Amino acid sequence: MIELIRCLRSDSIKIKRLPIRLAHILIPICLSILFLIYYAYSPWNTYDKIGAYLQVIGIGFPFLIGLFSVILAEQEQSAGNFYEMLSASKRLPVFFSKLILLIGWGTFSCLVACLLFGIGLPFVLQKQDIIEPIFYAKAAFILLGSSICLYTLHLFLAFRFNKGISIGVAITESLVSALFLTGLGDIIWSYVPCSWSARFVTYALMMEHQKGELKPDCKVAILLCVIITIGSLLLYGIWAYHWEGQSSSD
Repeated sequence: MIELIRCLRSDSIKIKRLPIRLAHILIPICLSILFLIYYAYSPWNTYDKIGAYLQVIGIGFPFLIGLFSVILAEQEQSAGNFYEMLSASKRLPVFFSKLILLIGWGTFSCLVACLLFGIGLPFVLQKQDIIEPIFYAKAAFILLGSSICLYTLHLFLAFRFNKGISIGVAITESLVSALFLTGLGDIIWSYVPCSWSARFVTYALMMEHQKGELKPDCKVAILLCVIITIGSLLLYGIWAYHWEGQSSSD
């Protein structure tokens, strides 16, 4: 644990020169402001507005995860071709500190995006008690929690292969996530991790609005999400322990 804390402090210092922190602050702020301005004049139903906003976050999540993973990997590659990571006496804290760092900033960014939107929407629409404020915090954790396996995947791709592969996979995942919000994904979305975040928040909003029960496909997706997330963390640790340092550059 002490070694992990030390690695987290070191990585926090390293990313000061990278756009990761600034992006995690500006993206949610700009996104929420843009949607609030648009919704001030949009004729959509209130719950449709909330759902569309949360779905956009869910769709964009895979791409942003891939992008930030590449930035982090390139920083390590340019600093010494991963020498510090590969020469560490305890590898797991080194690799997991980067995962925790990205997840931590992702959590912060999701909370800012959801809470700013949730606070601003009643003022924009001039309606009170649209939805419980606590729901937006729940939505943020749903978005983040269902995407942890994507963090492990993209850190693996960014370190093990080149940035083109990670970015290419991330773009594909975001496109699939958007596509699976339509009827094309009704049957198989539960088995496709990149579609979970957008679908989960959609179901969460439906339950908040209609007070219904979870559908069978959502229950299956939740079970798979837990299993795959735990499995991905284990596989990430095993891979990190045996990694020999292939280049992550093009």
